[in-house]
Amino acid sequence: MSNKIELMKAEIEALVSMTEEDACKEYNVDSKAEAVQYIVDYWV
Repeated sequence: MSNKIELMKAEIEALVSMTEEDACKEYNVDSKAEAVQYIVDYWV
């Protein structure tokens, strides 16, 4: 379980360094906030 959390945190950290536009393209969403929710839903 701990490993999943670390992977999720790493993915969110990578997302934070992206521009809003890049994050939207990468995750096919409308905002970074939506991308964060997508990542959390995927890993949890």
